[in-house]
Amino acid sequence: MLVSTSVSNWGAYGVAAMLAYMLEDPFVLQDAETERRMLEAMAQAGAVEASYALSIPWVDGTSPEVQQAVVTMMHGVVGNALRRKPTKMHEAFSDYAASIRKAG
Repeated sequence: MLVSTSVSNWGAYGVAAMLAYMLEDPFVLQDAETERRMLEAMAQAGAVEASYALSIPWVDGTSPEVQQAVVTMMHGVVGNALRRKPTKMHEAFSDYAASIRKAG
């Protein structure tokens, strides 16, 4: 899979969101508070932000608040998709209803 993004972490968030949907587990994608803590921990450990060449909790020129907003948005997308995703019971009922229509 090739994921192309202007902000590297956003591609990873997209992959995590896809996995959260496929596994029907929104907790696969970190929440906004976890994102903030990870960014702060990386900066404190000496990670260098690419755009500014400083140990700050930014990613590719974007603030921690923007990163948190993107994560929050992705959670909204996953949650919305999971609410609309047919369940196994829904699929079984649809198959049953189709077999009745076909038989009758």
